[in-house]
Amino acid sequence: DLSLSLSFSLSLHIIHGNSIHTFIWPSIHPVIHPVIIHPLVLGWLIAGVIRVAIGSATVAGLTAAGILAPVMGQIGADPNLMVLSVGAGSLLFSHVNDSGFWMYKEYFNLSIKDTIKSWSVMETIVSVVGLIGVLILDWIGKKESCLKSYFYLTFLGNEVLDQSARPEKSYSFDCQYVK
Repeated sequence: DLSLSLSFSLSLHIIHGNSIHTFIWPSIHPVIHPVIIHPLVLGWLIAGVIRVAIGSATVAGLTAAGILAPVMGQIGADPNLMVLSVGAGSLLFSHVNDSGFWMYKEYFNLSIKDTIKSWSVMETIVSVVGLIGVLILDWIGKKESCLKSYFYLTFLGNEVLDQSARPEKSYSFDCQYVK
C-alpha cells in the first residue's frame, strides 16, 4: 500500500513538473514576453493570480515556483528574494476556497461579507507589504553591490578587475557609482 502511494505520488510529481515546463510556460510566455516587468513582481503576480483563482496559498506558491523554476537562470533575480516574492503573492486575497478563511469566520462568528472585509483585506495588505519589502531588499542588495564595487575600484585599484584578485564574491561593475 505504501509503495503504491509512493509510486502514485512520484508519477504525479513527474507529470506535474513536465506539464508545467512543457505546456504552461509556452502558453504564458508569449503573453508576458513583450511586457517589461520586474522579475520579482512577475513572481508575485503569478502566485497572486493562482491564489485568487484557486484559493489555496500552498498550491499557488508551489505552482508559481514550478512555472518560474525553468526560467530563473534567464531572468536575473535573486532566488532567495523570488521565494519571498512568490510567498507574498500566494497570500493575496484569501476567499471562500481557503480553509483559513472559514476558520477565521467561525472563530469570530462573522458573516462571509464581514470575513471578506476583514480577513481577505488583511491578507491582501500582508501580500502587498510583503512585495514592497522584497523590492526594498532587492534595491538594498543592488545598492550594496554598487557601493562595494565602488570601494574596490577606488581603494584597491585596477587589480580588482582581474578575476583572481577579486574577493570571494564577484561584483558587477555596470551600475552608477555613488560619489
